Amino acid sequence: MSEKGTRMAAKTVARPNIFIYDTKIEGPDGAQLHDKAPSSTVDLAKLVRWLAGKGIVSPTVWLLGSELAEQFGWLAHRDDKEATGKLIRDDIKTAFTTASTTPAVEKATYRFTVYPHWNARDKPIVEIVAARLGQLSDGHRGVLDSLVTDDPMAEIVHRVNWVTTHLKISATGPAATLGGALAERIWNPAPEPGVWPLGTELEPTRFEPSFAGAQPDPPPGKKIVVVDQRKAVLAAMGTARLGTGTPTAMPGHEVDWHSKTAPATVVDVVLPALSYLAVPPILRVHRLQQTDNAARVPVCTTTVKQMLAGSADGGLGMDVDDIEFGTAWVFPQTSPKLASWTKAMREAFTTAGDDESINVMLKEIYQRSYMQYSLEHTAGTMHSQPTWPGDIRADVRCRALRYAARIYRDHKLLPVAAQMDAWYYLVDEDFDTAIFDDDSLLNGKYRVKEVRFHDPRATSRDAAPAKATAPAPVTAPTPTPAEADDGARTGLLHRIFGRSR
Repeated sequence: MSEKGTRMAAKTVARPNIFIYDTKIEGPDGAQLHDKAPSSTVDLAKLVRWLAGKGIVSPTVWLLGSELAEQFGWLAHRDDKEATGKLIRDDIKTAFTTASTTPAVEKATYRFTVYPHWNARDKPIVEIVAARLGQLSDGHRGVLDSLVTDDPMAEIVHRVNWVTTHLKISATGPAATLGGALAERIWNPAPEPGVWPLGTELEPTRFEPSFAGAQPDPPPGKKIVVVDQRKAVLAAMGTARLGTGTPTAMPGHEVDWHSKTAPATVVDVVLPALSYLAVPPILRVHRLQQTDNAARVPVCTTTVKQMLAGSADGGLGMDVDDIEFGTAWVFPQTSPKLASWTKAMREAFTTAGDDESINVMLKEIYQRSYMQYSLEHTAGTMHSQPTWPGDIRADVRCRALRYAARIYRDHKLLPVAAQMDAWYYLVDEDFDTAIFDDDSLLNGKYRVKEVRFHDPRATSRDAAPAKATAPAPVTAPTPTPAEADDGARTGLLHRIFGRSR
């Protein structure tokens, strides 16, 4: 494993957590250790050494107090997040320097890990989480974000302790990092870094794009029924057959596509025009399949199998000999590699029960985890598996197609739009929506998520009149809700130094 992969693996170890408020310090068990908070970074270093003397070694220190950053002198460059991060890192390094140790401080946006030196990164002295400066990060902050109560500090502590106790991993880092840490704890063996076979021809994040139609606006007398699968991405992560190892090239027609154990692939195919197949455009098997023209696109094994499936199952009803294949990149190992991870996440949801805060956090973890496998920052680690997110999206899409095909077969209703795993149906206002509920164990449970009635005051720029079933334009994939959240921005001063968090 690469050095970077080793560092990531080390973070799976759940360290003791220390919580520092403005007026007190609490230990891992919630007991008060002191009735006064450190007044400087030097005092913080003294606290860590004192804790070591008490047997609390290599802790994670959560700075939760709203006034701590100002007391430590960390707000000198409050309008410059890069300068603020450098100031904090340098200040921590100085505070932890002793006559015998010149430490190394690794900065990860709002987290600062202190090591005796760079060659001892498996033995951290402390990890310091500057929770109130967390918006130094542009992305999601794991347990610190998406809070649901009016007591953020208590909620953060609850989440930290829950993750440490039940997931048995460190609670620091973005939601995707938490998901990755859980995978590292579970995988045996861990996969080698994955290979993206298409080079610059196509970015991995654009492989097997999700449906992303405009949200329709119902006209008078009508309503939009939004139907989706419960935890669709999580379900797909548990069942998708994922490829590992270095793929080899072979002609696509030589793959045994009908086999239940068909290998994971990235294969060039020609998607026939929907009009030629008499398939409704809304039920296309790939977002880039067109109504009147054939389209050549790289797809995964799941999409090929959906092309072969009958129309009653949301497929194209094609024979293998009818498909025009190009090169297939075939992975040497294929398995449901995320099945155990998914099982652990489902058990976590069961344990959480009705705890809304934990459920929101767990949802963030799985939604963001699946995308990280195709992102550049994972390169060289076990988490770099560029084809996996596309495989998962394809699995979600094919489940959705099977559902929509059944509704069409049984009730002669077609959706008017699609987004990821959700279908939008236009029906009369008095239409009984019970027909949309589906508790199938084979294809996943679908439920009515939302019902929208005509609103003459609606001025949403995203709304589009619902008139006819049509495919989305052939454009670049639209980010999933999880991806879109990462791009959200607000005023820098409020985000970095706001006291509401």
